[in-house]
Amino acid sequence: DLELGLQIMPGLPEDTSDLIINTVDKIIKMRPDFVRIYPTLVIKDTPLEELYLRGGFLPMTLDEAVNICKKALLRFKIADIPVIRLGLQSTPELERQGTIIAGPYHPSFRHLVESAIFFEMAEMLIEKSLLYDERLVFRVRPEEYSYFCGQKNGNIAKLKERYKKKDIKVIQEISVKKGSLELITDSSTFCIDHEELNRSRFTVHSSQLNPKP
Repeated sequence: DLELGLQIMPGLPEDTSDLIINTVDKIIKMRPDFVRIYPTLVIKDTPLEELYLRGGFLPMTLDEAVNICKKALLRFKIADIPVIRLGLQSTPELERQGTIIAGPYHPSFRHLVESAIFFEMAEMLIEKSLLYDERLVFRVRPEEYSYFCGQKNGNIAKLKERYKKKDIKVIQEISVKKGSLELITDSSTFCIDHEELNRSRFTVHSSQLNPKP
């Protein structure tokens, strides 16, 4: 059987956050079997490299790419459309010095994006709960545990610093719904999922990522 797979490249010349998300929404209406998302990179010996060297193109930073891709990925998750690739796959050729001239390349780009989503979810739960204790207890599905913690426990460290918490405990619990996060207190359990996060925080504001030179 034939399958329909679509690919988007956020951050192309003259791209905007609105254009990227509008593209995502159009793709969702087409109901493809899968999607690939490749943030635009400047590769050696390409026309885009020439444009970049002339000052006519400014690629996204890594933070910008993570920010827009988490919004795109979240929409595809809610629509139940698999994103089978997020960021270029690391290869010896790609990793060779001088191949990537500029742009938001990271060998674990998907992990960065998934972790950014869980960080937003954790922030919302903390703010919703109005907890003032120095200790927080979260529950997450085992397969999403590393996404919640972030690379090198980066999410945990940021949450401790931002909310002045001395201890954050993360329990792996298979009963937690996929794509959800729970915050446990003595009296209540607060929960958030992808749909609530998308409604509450991931609105798109028009900003031109690559303005015309």
